[in-house]
Amino acid sequence: MRNVRRPLMLLPWLILSACHPESEPSTAEAPAEATGQTSRLLRAEVPVPGQYVVVLAPPALGEPEDVPALAEALASKHGGQVLHVYQKALRGFSVRMTEAQALELARHPAVASIEEDAVVRDSLVQSSPSNWGLDRIDQRTLPLDNQYTYFGTGAGVHAYLISTGIRTTHTDLGGRATADFNNVPDGMGHTDCNGVGTHWATVIGGNTYGVAKGTRLHSVRVLDCGGSGTISNILAGVDWVTFNHIKPAVALLNLNMTSVNATLEAVVRNSIAQGVTYVGTAGIRSVDACTTSPARMPELITVGFSRNTDAVASFSNFGGCVDLFAPGDGITGGWFNSDTATNTIGGGVGAAVATGAAALWLEVFPTATPAAVSSMLTSHATTGALTPTPTAPTPDRLLYTGFIGSRLRGGTPVSGIPNRLGDLRFFRLDVPTGTTRVTFTTSGGTGDVDLYVRAGALPSLSVYDCAPYLTGNAETCTLNSPAAGPLYVMLHGFANFSGVSLSTTVTP
Repeated sequence: MRNVRRPLMLLPWLILSACHPESEPSTAEAPAEATGQTSRLLRAEVPVPGQYVVVLAPPALGEPEDVPALAEALASKHGGQVLHVYQKALRGFSVRMTEAQALELARHPAVASIEEDAVVRDSLVQSSPSNWGLDRIDQRTLPLDNQYTYFGTGAGVHAYLISTGIRTTHTDLGGRATADFNNVPDGMGHTDCNGVGTHWATVIGGNTYGVAKGTRLHSVRVLDCGGSGTISNILAGVDWVTFNHIKPAVALLNLNMTSVNATLEAVVRNSIAQGVTYVGTAGIRSVDACTTSPARMPELITVGFSRNTDAVASFSNFGGCVDLFAPGDGITGGWFNSDTATNTIGGGVGAAVATGAAALWLEVFPTATPAAVSSMLTSHATTGALTPTPTAPTPDRLLYTGFIGSRLRGGTPVSGIPNRLGDLRFFRLDVPTGTTRVTFTTSGGTGDVDLYVRAGALPSLSVYDCAPYLTGNAETCTLNSPAAGPLYVMLHGFANFSGVSLSTTVTP
């Protein structure tokens, strides 16, 4: 029983503004702006590769209104195939074509806009994920449930991969990857001729294989076709990220060093001080990670590797400098030798999985410091799952993304919710325009749950718009005339609780 109770609090609503997560054009879009007409190819959060939606400009006086004929003529001229024609709610059509063809079509005076076709889901659940690591990180225990449920997509977050480069045209990357930096003097330019960089990029943010499916991916090539590089090249890459990153930013440092390098650590530390969250591999030589750079750095999120049985991979480095473990063996992702190639590899892939998780958290809390991102991933990691249980000082922590949250649908309750003492569980409801009232109610189960609600950003124990703060599990927040946009719900375990239901009522 709590000794002190705060009263129900409803704070005035704030007027929130939103912006598109991609405020800067990619390099592939530049040719479209080189003509007399300015027309931009609009990016989707989770695009359908090779498919676009075209909105036609209003017809000039005297021009025919035959939309199907115009759609066929435009598609044929630019080498595309019409999929659907829209004539009532929208004057336009959908088309299958390459990005280059779409950019050309965007210049046509009859076209008002063109955007990538997008994947839309009722809830963000990927059934039968092709990457078992996705299936594992959204649940506390085995067996796997053959789906990956995620709260967001990492939209608006920029991930910098300091590695062998990225095949930016790979279809799984959905046009969200750019080749930004290269200092490898092998004549290959930005090309990933090794494979690891492309694989890890798709694991971070690929449409099919990725943890954070809406993240912008930046290639920082410092390693050659054999996966080797020099400290000077790596320092230059980190330096470039430090001065050119766009926040919120997370960087993956793909290094497996065998010794300590103080200069490298200093450069990475300075980059972290500028607000870039860094994730790195613990290493794959089955030695103490505290003996190598940059894995030993306390500021780095250092990731060891697990198998699909939750066994610690035999090749994974260990020790007190490891922050957590993540799926890192037998992980499927894209590959470098074609735009559709895939490969299943082991090694340090767990660091890419953790980088995607960091991007998910930065989407919902974009001002989080690198230390705060590290704290959230480690404090919410699953304990008691790794086998055998790691011996101290190696941590017993397995990456878990379920704490980041789930999507809600009005009228559809979520039942059987458990949480541990002090743990946080987040949910998101996207409020439609014109909504007059939203009510959240917790009920049932055992223990003591506390309900918090906030508009536009995650609530905390001290910042919220509604917090009944009652004993037990029967709590309600009713919000009148909420602004259209996201409402975030937080369930806090004042005591351990289980079997709790969260109901949502949206009144038009």
